[in-house]
Amino acid sequence: MKKWDMIVAQRPDKIISISQTVADRCKKYYNRESEVVYPPFDIKYWTKIKSKFQSLNLKSNPNFKSEIPEKYFLVVSRLEPYKKIDLIIKVFNKQNHVPSRIDRHQDGKTDSKHHLIIVGEGSEEKKLKEIAGENITFLSKLTDEELVYLYSKAEALIMPQEEDFGYVALEAQFFGCPVIAYNKGGASITVSEGKTGLFFHDQTVEELSKAIGKYNMVKYKLQRNTLEFGPKNVERFAKEKFVNEFKRVTRNL
Repeated sequence: MKKWDMIVAQRPDKIISISQTVADRCKKYYNRESEVVYPPFDIKYWTKIKSKFQSLNLKSNPNFKSEIPEKYFLVVSRLEPYKKIDLIIKVFNKQNHVPSRIDRHQDGKTDSKHHLIIVGEGSEEKKLKEIAGENITFLSKLTDEELVYLYSKAEALIMPQEEDFGYVALEAQFFGCPVIAYNKGGASITVSEGKTGLFFHDQTVEELSKAIGKYNMVKYKLQRNTLEFGPKNVERFAKEKFVNEFKRVTRNL
C-alpha cells in the first residue's frame, strides 16, 4: 500500500496543501513540494447567521438543554480519539480542576467550578459521557444559529488537538470568542496570541489547566481584544482570497 501510495503521489502536476503542517507531511512522506492555500471562510454566510442568532430563545429551544449555565467554556469537535476531548474532560472534572484557579467576575463574585459544553458526535461519545463530571454538558445536531449563540456566550473555545487547519477556531473568533489552543498545526496560524486567544505547549492536564488559569487572569482584556480583532483576523481567510490564491497557484497548469 505504501509503495502504491508513493507512486500515486508522484502523478499530480502540483499538490496544494491546506496548511504548512500538511505541506511538511507531503514533503516527509512523498518527497513532494506543495503550495499552501488556506481553506475559505465564508464571511458573507456567517454574517447572515450572526444576524439571526439574537432572536433565539435559549430556554425554549428544544435543541438546547435548559440547564446550560450562564458561564461556560466550549468545545466544538468530532468526538474521536485524536481530538483529545478526554484531556479537556479530565481538566474540568472536579478531581482534576485546580481549585486555586478561581474566576472573579466584574461584580466581585467568584466561581470555583468551571462549566464545559461539548458540541459534537463521534465514536468516543459514550466513553466521554461516562467519564464526564456533572459540570459538563453534551450537545449535538445544532443549527448554525444555535452554534453561533454558543460561540457568542462562551468564555472561550478550547482546542487541545493538533489540526491540519482547524476551521472551528475561525468560527469562534469571528463571533468574538477567544480560543485556548494547542500550539501546533493550524491553530498556530489561525489564532493570534494575546489578540484572539492563547496557547499551551504540551497536551497534558497540567498544561491545559495552567492555560485556563492564565486565561482567567486576562479574560476581560482578551474578550475585548477578540471582539475587536477576531473578525479582522478571520478576513485573512476570506473566500475571495482563497479564490485568488487558487487561481494563482493553478494558472500555469
